[in-house]
Amino acid sequence: MLKACILLLLCSTLAFASRRQQIRTLQTRVSEQEDTISKLRRENADLTADLEEYKQSAEEARRLREAKLTLESELEILQDDKEDSIRYYSRLTDSLQQMLMRSSGETSRPRESTETPRETFPITANLLSKRHHDDQNIAANIVFTNNSATHLERFTANVVFYDNSRRLHEVVIDVNQSVRAGENVSWFGAIPYDRNDSDQARFYNADHRDIDVKVEVRETVDSQGRERSYR
Repeated sequence: MLKACILLLLCSTLAFASRRQQIRTLQTRVSEQEDTISKLRRENADLTADLEEYKQSAEEARRLREAKLTLESELEILQDDKEDSIRYYSRLTDSLQQMLMRSSGETSRPRESTETPRETFPITANLLSKRHHDDQNIAANIVFTNNSATHLERFTANVVFYDNSRRLHEVVIDVNQSVRAGENVSWFGAIPYDRNDSDQARFYNADHRDIDVKVEVRETVDSQGRERSYR
């Protein structure tokens, strides 16, 4: 009987020890699984952060693309507006010069003269600008300076254009504006030219800064209405 009890107790002890070993093994496995779960959670958090960063980058890229398209559209509109403004400015410039032509004087081709000048009148000029007007005319802006002590109401002059002392072109200009002694007056008008004339073509193509101007005054009217001829 005693042996039976001892044998039973021994079996129970062995079974308990085996169970404890199984429990320890399970605890180890659970601990390892918890470590694995923690690691996976950390990796998942990192992946989530990377995904969020990617989403933000993708959103930023989308916004940048939209901003680029918007800027390109605005640039195209501005370019169109610029071209419209240039065309409008050109029309206004043409209109203004035509008005100034009518108000400041008329031009004509030089009149042939065999008379010798009896005296001269001290007026000088500078070609401020010139450009194409049409196939037969050059639009020009000439500044005349009254170097005399006489206040003029208007005057007529033969204006000669030179390039390196070479006579290129000349035109008679009526300046119907008053100019005081020592002061300037601007004349806007159309200068006729012949494209088939080599000198006049050279005048047309030359830079206005390279052109010298000589003024040969023909008639003056002073502030008292006195007319005087110089040819």
